[in-house]
Amino acid sequence: MTPRCAARGGAELAKVVRELFYRHDATYGSPRITQDLWAMGWKVSKNTVAKLMAEQGLVARPKRRRRGLTKADRRACHDFRVSQR
Repeated sequence: MTPRCAARGGAELAKVVRELFYRHDATYGSPRITQDLWAMGWKVSKNTVAKLMAEQGLVARPKRRRRGLTKADRRACHDFRVSQR
């Protein structure tokens, strides 16, 4: 089977999508997996990959947002003269 048609290779494509998903530690969503598939020679759309991922229950983990460690001093007095300039 040629990797050109996603309709004919649905089961095989689903297997490849699942392998790519777990190879990247479950952090890649459908756009990035689609790019990997294109590099492998598959001709599929982002929506096809999203549908296959949803059917298999594959949901990418969001990147952790970096939070600043500096906390504002809530007890500090606000100087109103500075804001009136």
